[in-house]
Amino acid sequence: MKHGVAFFTAIAVLAATPASAKAATLAELAPEAVREFCPDLMEIETPLAEDQSIKARGYIAGESRNHPRAGRLDVVTRTADDGTIWIANSRDASLCQVGLEGTGARGAFEALLTGAKDIDPTFVPDAAATSPNPALRMVSLRTPAIDGVYLGIQFIDTTGSNADGPLIIQQYLLED
Repeated sequence: MKHGVAFFTAIAVLAATPASAKAATLAELAPEAVREFCPDLMEIETPLAEDQSIKARGYIAGESRNHPRAGRLDVVTRTADDGTIWIANSRDASLCQVGLEGTGARGAFEALLTGAKDIDPTFVPDAAATSPNPALRMVSLRTPAIDGVYLGIQFIDTTGSNADGPLIIQQYLLED
């Protein structure tokens, strides 16, 4: 009976743990970041690490970095069971990036690429977008323009130039 008490105690502890504190996989976190967070984060004017929805999901401030076209990016990170996810946005341009690294990165990245129409059903290939580096594998999609502005998304595989590099999903708004 001693083992039964330990089992029920463990179940009670797990049940009392808030959902945001439980570990998750990149396959669970990446769709939320790409589909839910990024559309709003392209227009946020406060530091990313101060956003309550980001903090509530366990993301913490990371180092800011510079993007060649979007300026300074605020970065938040979260460790998952199978890797690390980071989200970055620019307050100077309408851009949001989600980066995936670790053992679960490839599967989460490929699932989002395969399901791109779930992000926006009007996505079509964007032949005008070119990779800044031939070693990067990049798939670019875009929506039709509305009032001269379109949503673009790029799936960037940096592992061709750095085997440990991140897999990046980048969304942006641009004028047609």
